[in-house]
Amino acid sequence: FPTGTIKEIDLGRPSPQLVRTLIDELLPQSSPHHRETIARFVRQSYFGAVMVCSMLSREARLPQTFQRHDLRDRICRETLRAAADGVCPLETALRALAVYVALTPLSKASTEAREWASQLSGVAAATVPVLLERMLAAGLFAESGDALIRPVPDLLGDLILEQACLDANGKATDFSTRLLEELLAAEPLATARNCTGIGQLFGTDQEVDLVSTLVLERARTVPVGNKWEIIKLLEAAQPLAASRPATVVELARIMEERGILRRDSPAAESIGVDSVETGTYALLMSAGEADA
Repeated sequence: FPTGTIKEIDLGRPSPQLVRTLIDELLPQSSPHHRETIARFVRQSYFGAVMVCSMLSREARLPQTFQRHDLRDRICRETLRAAADGVCPLETALRALAVYVALTPLSKASTEAREWASQLSGVAAATVPVLLERMLAAGLFAESGDALIRPVPDLLGDLILEQACLDANGKATDFSTRLLEELLAAEPLATARNCTGIGQLFGTDQEVDLVSTLVLERARTVPVGNKWEIIKLLEAAQPLAASRPATVVELARIMEERGILRRDSPAAESIGVDSVETGTYALLMSAGEADA
Protein backbone atom coordinates (compact mmCIF):
# COMPACT_ATOMS: atom_id res chain seq x y z
CA PHE A 1 0.00 0.00 0.00
CA PRO A 2 1.19 3.59 -0.58
CA THR A 3 3.13 5.21 2.24
CA GLY A 4 0.89 7.03 4.69
CA THR A 5 -2.28 5.10 3.89
CA ILE A 6 -4.11 2.81 6.28
CA LYS A 7 -5.75 -0.33 5.01
CA GLU A 8 -8.02 -2.36 7.27
CA ILE A 9 -8.47 -6.00 6.37
CA ASP A 10 -11.02 -8.08 8.25
CA LEU A 11 -9.61 -11.57 8.40
CA GLY A 12 -12.78 -12.84 10.01
CA ARG A 13 -12.61 -15.71 12.47
CA PRO A 14 -10.57 -18.63 11.16
CA SER A 15 -11.82 -22.17 11.48
CA PRO A 16 -10.26 -24.46 14.12
CA GLN A 17 -8.66 -26.43 11.28
CA LEU A 18 -6.86 -23.36 9.93
CA VAL A 19 -5.61 -22.44 13.40
CA ARG A 20 -4.38 -25.99 13.96
CA THR A 21 -2.53 -25.88 10.62
CA LEU A 22 -0.80 -22.69 11.70
CA ILE A 23 0.21 -24.26 15.03
CA ASP A 24 1.58 -27.31 13.21
CA GLU A 25 3.74 -25.01 11.07
CA LEU A 26 4.96 -22.92 14.01
CA LEU A 27 5.78 -25.86 16.30
CA PRO A 28 6.60 -28.77 13.96
CA GLN A 29 8.88 -30.45 16.52
CA SER A 30 6.25 -30.45 19.27
CA SER A 31 4.15 -33.53 19.93
CA PRO A 32 0.65 -33.80 18.44
CA HIS A 33 -0.72 -33.83 22.00
CA HIS A 34 0.89 -30.49 22.80
CA ARG A 35 -0.24 -28.93 19.54
CA GLU A 36 -3.81 -30.13 20.11
CA THR A 37 -3.72 -28.66 23.63
CA ILE A 38 -2.64 -25.30 22.20
CA ALA A 39 -5.38 -25.45 19.55
CA ARG A 40 -8.07 -26.08 22.19
CA PHE A 41 -6.68 -23.25 24.28
CA VAL A 42 -6.55 -20.52 21.62
CA ARG A 43 -9.58 -21.82 19.71
CA GLN A 44 -10.23 -19.60 16.67
CA SER A 45 -7.52 -17.00 17.24
CA TYR A 46 -4.54 -16.60 14.91
CA PHE A 47 -3.07 -14.02 17.28
CA GLY A 48 -3.38 -16.31 20.27
CA ALA A 49 -1.77 -19.16 18.34
CA VAL A 50 1.22 -17.04 17.28
CA MET A 51 1.68 -15.64 20.79
CA VAL A 52 1.55 -19.02 22.54
CA CYS A 53 3.72 -20.76 19.96
CA SER A 54 6.33 -17.98 20.10
CA MET A 55 6.52 -18.32 23.87
CA LEU A 56 6.78 -22.12 23.81
CA SER A 57 9.29 -22.19 20.96
CA ARG A 58 11.90 -20.79 23.34
CA GLU A 59 11.62 -23.84 25.60
CA ALA A 60 13.79 -26.84 24.87
CA ARG A 61 11.26 -29.40 26.03
CA LEU A 62 7.67 -29.38 27.22
CA PRO A 63 6.44 -31.74 29.97
CA GLN A 64 4.55 -34.86 28.88
CA THR A 65 1.56 -33.92 31.07
CA PHE A 66 1.15 -30.54 29.35
CA GLN A 67 -2.46 -29.31 29.68
CA ARG A 68 -4.47 -26.15 29.10
CA HIS A 69 -3.98 -24.96 32.66
CA ASP A 70 -0.23 -25.04 32.00
CA LEU A 71 -0.74 -22.46 29.24
CA ARG A 72 -2.82 -20.25 31.53
CA ASP A 73 -0.16 -20.48 34.21
CA ARG A 74 2.70 -19.66 31.84
CA ILE A 75 0.99 -16.74 30.09
CA CYS A 76 -0.96 -15.26 32.97
CA ARG A 77 -0.21 -16.45 36.48
CA GLU A 78 3.57 -16.76 36.32
CA THR A 79 4.09 -13.37 34.67
CA LEU A 80 1.67 -11.61 37.03
CA ARG A 81 3.13 -13.31 40.09
CA ALA A 82 6.59 -12.03 39.21
CA ALA A 83 5.34 -8.50 38.53
CA ALA A 84 3.23 -8.34 41.72
CA ASP A 85 5.92 -9.85 43.96
CA GLY A 86 6.21 -7.84 47.18
CA VAL A 87 3.08 -5.80 46.41
CA CYS A 88 0.24 -8.24 47.08
CA PRO A 89 -0.62 -11.96 46.68
CA LEU A 90 -1.33 -13.20 43.16
CA GLU A 91 -5.04 -13.88 43.71
CA THR A 92 -5.51 -10.38 45.13
CA ALA A 93 -3.66 -8.88 42.16
CA LEU A 94 -5.85 -10.82 39.71
CA ARG A 95 -9.03 -9.46 41.28
CA ALA A 96 -7.73 -5.88 41.41
CA LEU A 97 -6.51 -5.99 37.80
CA ALA A 98 -9.78 -7.57 36.65
CA VAL A 99 -11.48 -4.26 37.45
CA TYR A 100 -9.16 -2.40 35.08
CA VAL A 101 -9.48 -5.04 32.38
CA ALA A 102 -13.28 -4.95 32.63
CA LEU A 103 -13.24 -1.17 32.06
CA THR A 104 -10.35 -0.97 29.61
CA PRO A 105 -9.19 1.37 28.25
CA LEU A 106 -9.34 3.78 31.18
CA SER A 107 -7.18 6.29 33.02
CA LYS A 108 -4.83 4.78 35.57
CA ALA A 109 -5.62 7.83 37.73
CA SER A 110 -9.34 6.99 37.85
CA THR A 111 -10.47 7.36 41.47
CA GLU A 112 -13.56 5.23 40.86
CA ALA A 113 -11.55 2.35 39.38
CA ARG A 114 -9.07 2.48 42.24
CA GLU A 115 -11.89 2.33 44.79
CA TRP A 116 -13.59 -0.55 42.98
CA ALA A 117 -10.30 -2.45 42.72
CA SER A 118 -9.67 -1.98 46.43
CA GLN A 119 -13.21 -2.85 47.47
CA LEU A 120 -13.54 -5.94 45.29
CA SER A 121 -10.04 -7.38 45.81
CA GLY A 122 -9.37 -6.47 49.42
CA VAL A 123 -6.09 -4.70 48.62
CA ALA A 124 -5.47 -1.31 50.21
CA ALA A 125 -6.45 1.59 47.96
CA ALA A 126 -2.95 3.04 48.27
CA THR A 127 -1.51 -0.22 46.93
CA VAL A 128 -3.53 -0.21 43.70
CA PRO A 129 -1.40 2.50 41.95
CA VAL A 130 1.75 0.63 43.00
CA LEU A 131 0.39 -2.57 41.45
CA LEU A 132 -0.47 -0.73 38.22
CA GLU A 133 3.02 0.78 37.99
CA ARG A 134 4.49 -2.69 38.38
CA MET A 135 2.31 -3.95 35.54
CA LEU A 136 3.31 -1.04 33.32
CA ALA A 137 7.01 -1.50 34.12
CA ALA A 138 6.76 -5.22 33.28
CA GLY A 139 5.08 -4.44 29.94
CA LEU A 140 1.92 -6.31 30.95
CA PHE A 141 -0.12 -3.11 30.70
CA ALA A 142 0.56 -0.22 28.32
CA GLU A 143 -0.27 3.46 28.61
CA SER A 144 -1.34 5.42 25.53
CA GLY A 145 -0.61 9.06 24.79
CA ASP A 146 -3.94 10.10 26.30
CA ALA A 147 -3.01 8.40 29.61
CA LEU A 148 -5.34 5.44 29.12
CA ILE A 149 -4.10 1.99 30.10
CA ARG A 150 -4.93 -1.49 28.85
CA PRO A 151 -3.47 -5.00 29.18
CA VAL A 152 -0.92 -6.06 26.57
CA PRO A 153 -1.73 -8.16 24.68
CA ASP A 154 -5.53 -8.30 24.88
CA LEU A 155 -5.17 -12.04 25.41
CA LEU A 156 -3.61 -11.35 28.80
CA GLY A 157 -6.61 -9.26 29.79
CA ASP A 158 -8.99 -12.03 28.79
CA LEU A 159 -7.01 -14.49 30.87
CA ILE A 160 -6.99 -12.16 33.89
CA LEU A 161 -10.79 -12.00 33.72
CA GLU A 162 -11.03 -15.76 33.26
CA GLN A 163 -8.73 -16.47 36.20
CA ALA A 164 -10.55 -14.02 38.48
CA CYS A 165 -14.11 -14.86 37.44
CA LEU A 166 -14.06 -18.64 36.91
CA ASP A 167 -12.91 -21.42 39.21
CA ALA A 168 -10.92 -24.47 38.11
CA ASN A 169 -14.13 -26.16 36.93
CA GLY A 170 -15.24 -23.23 34.80
CA LYS A 171 -17.92 -22.15 37.29
CA ALA A 172 -18.53 -18.49 38.10
CA THR A 173 -16.84 -17.31 41.29
CA ASP A 174 -18.49 -15.11 43.92
CA PHE A 175 -16.07 -12.42 42.84
CA SER A 176 -17.39 -12.49 39.26
CA THR A 177 -20.92 -11.72 40.44
CA ARG A 178 -19.77 -8.83 42.61
CA LEU A 179 -17.52 -7.46 39.85
CA LEU A 180 -20.14 -7.56 37.12
CA GLU A 181 -23.01 -6.31 39.27
CA GLU A 182 -20.94 -3.33 40.43
CA LEU A 183 -19.45 -2.38 37.09
CA LEU A 184 -22.46 -3.10 34.87
CA ALA A 185 -24.45 -0.69 37.03
CA ALA A 186 -21.82 2.05 36.73
CA GLU A 187 -20.20 1.50 33.30
CA PRO A 188 -22.53 -0.85 31.41
CA LEU A 189 -21.19 -0.53 27.87
CA ALA A 190 -17.47 -0.89 28.66
CA THR A 191 -18.06 -3.70 31.14
CA ALA A 192 -20.28 -5.71 28.83
CA ARG A 193 -17.94 -5.16 25.86
CA ASN A 194 -14.92 -6.45 27.79
CA CYS A 195 -16.61 -9.21 29.79
CA THR A 196 -19.06 -10.80 27.35
CA GLY A 197 -16.43 -13.30 26.17
CA ILE A 198 -15.25 -14.51 29.60
CA GLY A 199 -14.48 -18.20 29.30
CA GLN A 200 -15.42 -18.45 25.62
CA LEU A 201 -12.06 -18.35 23.86
CA PHE A 202 -9.44 -20.01 25.98
CA GLY A 203 -10.34 -23.59 26.63
CA THR A 204 -13.32 -23.50 28.99
CA ASP A 205 -15.15 -26.74 28.27
CA GLN A 206 -18.69 -25.60 29.06
CA GLU A 207 -20.68 -22.65 27.84
CA VAL A 208 -20.14 -19.67 30.13
CA ASP A 209 -22.26 -16.56 29.74
CA LEU A 210 -21.93 -14.38 32.83
CA VAL A 211 -23.06 -11.09 31.31
CA SER A 212 -26.26 -12.44 29.74
CA THR A 213 -27.31 -13.93 33.05
CA LEU A 214 -26.97 -10.61 34.87
CA VAL A 215 -28.55 -8.57 32.07
CA LEU A 216 -31.65 -10.78 32.07
CA GLU A 217 -31.82 -10.73 35.87
CA ARG A 218 -31.67 -6.95 35.75
CA ALA A 219 -34.42 -6.87 33.12
CA ARG A 220 -36.68 -8.74 35.54
CA THR A 221 -36.02 -6.34 38.44
CA VAL A 222 -35.30 -2.89 36.96
CA PRO A 223 -37.97 -0.38 38.11
CA VAL A 224 -40.52 0.00 35.34
CA GLY A 225 -40.65 3.78 35.67
CA ASN A 226 -36.89 4.39 35.88
CA LYS A 227 -36.08 5.31 32.28
CA TRP A 228 -32.38 5.94 32.83
CA GLU A 229 -31.80 2.62 34.54
CA ILE A 230 -33.55 0.97 31.59
CA ILE A 231 -31.35 2.88 29.13
CA LYS A 232 -28.27 1.66 31.02
CA LEU A 233 -29.63 -1.88 30.79
CA LEU A 234 -29.95 -1.49 27.02
CA GLU A 235 -26.37 -0.18 26.86
CA ALA A 236 -25.14 -3.28 28.68
CA ALA A 237 -26.96 -5.45 26.13
CA GLN A 238 -25.37 -3.81 23.07
CA PRO A 239 -22.27 -6.06 22.93
CA LEU A 240 -24.56 -9.10 23.27
CA ALA A 241 -26.40 -8.36 20.02
CA ALA A 242 -23.59 -9.84 17.93
CA SER A 243 -22.47 -12.70 20.20
CA ARG A 244 -25.70 -13.58 22.02
CA PRO A 245 -28.67 -12.53 19.84
CA ALA A 246 -31.00 -14.88 21.74
CA THR A 247 -30.30 -12.91 24.91
CA VAL A 248 -31.41 -9.68 23.22
CA VAL A 249 -34.65 -11.30 22.04
CA GLU A 250 -35.33 -12.59 25.54
CA LEU A 251 -34.53 -9.17 26.99
CA ALA A 252 -37.13 -7.55 24.73
CA ARG A 253 -39.69 -10.21 25.65
CA ILE A 254 -39.18 -9.60 29.37
CA MET A 255 -39.39 -5.85 28.94
CA GLU A 256 -42.60 -6.12 26.96
CA GLU A 257 -44.09 -8.58 29.45
CA ARG A 258 -43.35 -6.16 32.31
CA GLY A 259 -44.81 -3.19 30.45
CA ILE A 260 -41.46 -1.45 29.99
CA LEU A 261 -41.54 -1.84 26.21
CA ARG A 262 -44.87 -0.82 24.71
CA ARG A 263 -45.95 -1.38 21.15
CA ASP A 264 -48.55 1.38 21.42
CA SER A 265 -46.28 4.12 22.84
CA PRO A 266 -47.12 7.67 21.73
CA ALA A 267 -44.81 8.85 18.96
CA ALA A 268 -43.38 11.57 21.20
CA GLU A 269 -42.16 8.91 23.65
CA SER A 270 -41.13 6.14 21.25
CA ILE A 271 -38.95 8.23 18.92
CA GLY A 272 -35.57 9.68 19.89
CA VAL A 273 -32.04 8.65 20.80
CA ASP A 274 -32.98 8.25 24.46
CA SER A 275 -36.20 6.33 23.80
CA VAL A 276 -36.56 2.86 25.31
CA GLU A 277 -38.43 1.71 22.21
CA THR A 278 -35.81 3.10 19.82
CA GLY A 279 -32.97 1.51 21.81
CA THR A 280 -34.70 -1.86 22.00
CA TYR A 281 -35.60 -1.97 18.32
CA ALA A 282 -32.01 -1.05 17.38
CA LEU A 283 -30.78 -3.95 19.53
CA LEU A 284 -33.22 -6.35 17.93
CA MET A 285 -32.15 -5.29 14.45
CA SER A 286 -28.49 -5.84 15.34
CA ALA A 287 -29.32 -9.22 16.83
CA GLY A 288 -31.29 -10.13 13.72
CA GLU A 289 -28.35 -9.29 11.48
CA ALA A 290 -26.00 -11.38 13.64
CA ASP A 291 -28.40 -14.32 13.60
CA ALA A 292 -28.97 -14.16 9.84
